[in-house]
Amino acid sequence: MLGTDRLRPDRLIIMFGFFKLNFIIYLICVIWLLIIIISPLALEPDFIRFGDEGYVGEDEHYSTIETIQNPFIRSVYHSGDRMCHMKESRSFFLNENQMPYCARCFGIFLGFAIGAAITSFVLIDLRWWMLVIGLGPIGLDGGLQLITSYESNNIFRILTGSLAGIITMIAVGLMIMELSNMSKQWMMNRIWAKKYRNGFK
Repeated sequence: MLGTDRLRPDRLIIMFGFFKLNFIIYLICVIWLLIIIISPLALEPDFIRFGDEGYVGEDEHYSTIETIQNPFIRSVYHSGDRMCHMKESRSFFLNENQMPYCARCFGIFLGFAIGAAITSFVLIDLRWWMLVIGLGPIGLDGGLQLITSYESNNIFRILTGSLAGIITMIAVGLMIMELSNMSKQWMMNRIWAKKYRNGFK
């Protein structure tokens, strides 16, 4: 039945179950999300902020981050310095401390956790319009901000980031299950091939 449905591109295919590999990905996403939230809470109030000078892929906040005594929290902020611009005006604050990632990046990580939670129990055969709904808003919001005088806000940033994260993780979950099925099929073929060869000995 599933094979017949796949021949109909207009039909949305949804599979229910418990998918262990995707659940493991979900746990990893949740742990990382909690680490990002806990890091500013574990610092003294109003200890860390970076101003509005920041670029992706550079360590321009290295010296400020090095003042953090806890080595684990320090490494979390260093990861944000390399992967995110960490601009103060585009970030949330907890305990009066700037978070290790900006609002949009935090939204993406939040979306990863939500998407992984979904794919732990439901697999959705993606359609092009889902990708547009998931990735279009972040491209439009971020793109307009980049090339025009338009300035987004942190609510839009976290919403568009979350949408992108959800749709990305739904796609990743689907690919993981496809690769898992291919791996199982490959193992079965090897087992049957070995039995077949042994039958002639």
